[in-house]
Amino acid sequence: MKETFYFAHDYNARNDPKLQNVLFDLGVEGIGVFWCIIEQLYEQGGKLPLHYCKSIAFALHVDFKCVERLVNDYGLFKNDGENMWSESVLNRLNRRSEVSEKRKLAALARWRQGIENQSQTQATASYRQVKDNASDMQMQCKTDANAEHKGKEIKEKENSVNRSRMIAAARNGDEEAMENLTMEDIDTYSMISGRISNEDLYSIVDTYFMPYGMECDLYNVMGEITDFSRVRNIATDERIYELRISCNDLDLDICINKNDLIGEPEVGRRFKGVIWLQGNVHF
Repeated sequence: MKETFYFAHDYNARNDPKLQNVLFDLGVEGIGVFWCIIEQLYEQGGKLPLHYCKSIAFALHVDFKCVERLVNDYGLFKNDGENMWSESVLNRLNRRSEVSEKRKLAALARWRQGIENQSQTQATASYRQVKDNASDMQMQCKTDANAEHKGKEIKEKENSVNRSRMIAAARNGDEEAMENLTMEDIDTYSMISGRISNEDLYSIVDTYFMPYGMECDLYNVMGEITDFSRVRNIATDERIYELRISCNDLDLDICINKNDLIGEPEVGRRFKGVIWLQGNVHF
C-alpha cells in the first residue's frame, strides 16, 4: 500500500493576495483547483509536467482554461517550459527530507550506542562475576537499573518540554515548528502501525489521561507509580493504598481501597484505572 502523508496548510492562506485574485476571477472553484494541484505536487515529489494541465482539468471536471490561468497568471506556480512547481511545496518537501534524514541518523546512532553499551555491560558483568560475589552483583544491578530509570525519566521530561515549546511556537505561526510536529505525528503513527499487530497495546502506550463517561470529573488514567504507602481508614478500619503516579507529566495522588486494587503496587509499576478527580490546578 502506498504510504500516505499530510502537509501543513496555513489557516490564513485564503488571505494571500494571490489567492484573493484567484477567488475574484475564478471563484471558489479556482481555490479548490489550486489545492488539488498542490496535493498532486506533494504526491509527485514537488513537480508536475505542464502538459498535465489537461489531465487535471479532465479529472476535476473543470474548464482547461481555469487550470491554465491558475498555473500561469497568478504567480502561484513557476515553470521552465516543461515542468511546473510551487516554491513553498519544494521548500517544505526539502525540510521534510532533512528532518527525516536527521532522524534516521539519530536512530542509527542510538542503535549503535545501544549495541556498544550492551557489549560493554556484558563485558563488565563477566569481569565482576569473577571478582565480586553474588551480593555485590545484585546491588550493582539495582544501582544500574535505578540510574537507567532516572536517565529515562529525565530524557522523557526533556522531550515533553521541547514538544510543549514547539506547540507554542506552532500556535504563533512558526512554520518549522509546524513541520517538525507534523513529522513527529507521522513517525508516531508509523511506529504504532508497525508494532500494534505484534505487540500488546500497553507495551506501546506508557501513559494516558482521558475523560471517562458523561461525568465531568471522571477520568481513565494510566501512569507509573513513583511512590506509595499503606494506611488504615480509622472510620471503617479498611486498608487504603495512597499512590502517587506520573501521568502525562502530571503527578496525581490516588487513594484506593486495597480490596479494589488488582495486584500489588510497587515503584516503577503502572497503575491503570478510573478515578474521580478533585483538587486545585497550579500553573
